[in-house]
Amino acid sequence: MRLLLLLLFASYLFALEPVKLWEHFKREFIKEEGFVVDPYNGYRVTSEAQGYAMTLAVLLNDRETFYRLWRWTEENLRRPDGLFAWLWAHGEVLDDNNATDADLFIGYALLLASERWKDEALLKEAERVLRQVKKLVLPFCTEPKALVLLPGKRGFIKERGALVKLSYYVPFIFKKLGWRELYRQSYELYLSAPASSELFFDFLDKRFVPQGFIDADGMRALVYAYADGPERFKSLKASFKPLYAFYRKHGYLPGRLTYPSKAEGQAPFCFYYFLGKLFNDEGMLEKFRAGLKYDEKNYYCYALLLLAAAHR
Repeated sequence: MRLLLLLLFASYLFALEPVKLWEHFKREFIKEEGFVVDPYNGYRVTSEAQGYAMTLAVLLNDRETFYRLWRWTEENLRRPDGLFAWLWAHGEVLDDNNATDADLFIGYALLLASERWKDEALLKEAERVLRQVKKLVLPFCTEPKALVLLPGKRGFIKERGALVKLSYYVPFIFKKLGWRELYRQSYELYLSAPASSELFFDFLDKRFVPQGFIDADGMRALVYAYADGPERFKSLKASFKPLYAFYRKHGYLPGRLTYPSKAEGQAPFCFYYFLGKLFNDEGMLEKFRAGLKYDEKNYYCYALLLLAAAHR
């Protein structure tokens, strides 16, 4: 009976309570000026956090918060090329390289906001951002075509290839934008077993080579597939089976698992929800519920839980 109640709790939370999660998120992480802080990383501000929060504000119809977030982001992170510096703290940009997934979320949020609130200026801004993001997609003549999404403008092209990040491919955004080939490429990478947070695309062999580990960054693929729909989410079972097998053997999720069994740290509590749902594991849902109670300053988990809840 207790386990059944836990399952009902998780279902109720996601089906009916995103507004309460959002109120918590705003109270804990969004400052009055319009920037989002990460308490577990020195209260830094990232373009990722701004993109997540802008997206959530639109989906939850919080117009005032959206415009406040956007004004701060535009004024403090915007680069001359239209993309955004990824890291800000103590009143200044600390690293002006972009993070492509963050730019993608910002462009997506601007597009959604332009549709919801009939704001033509936001549509123009969305188009500007997304045009620049598309310039970071390198197509290769394979069958089917390989699409390399650079994680940033600097630092990812190597001597004979490029490093890509699994979670920078965000299928539900590509679907909204009509970027069908990137949508296809997302699931080709997501379904490569076992799931690898990073892959190296070899320019000579024209293929993606998994780098052999999964971490809390790459685990976001679970969240993005969940947001994309039940069938897509269920399709990830084979990819994440080794991570789940580690949990079954050791009783916890590592923050990084280098295959087959080298573990480092512990994963944020929210991933117990997504793996618990994927593998119908009631014990994982119980761990998720415990984390929800004690880990109230976990920006990362609250952002991902909200993204999942708001897209369902």
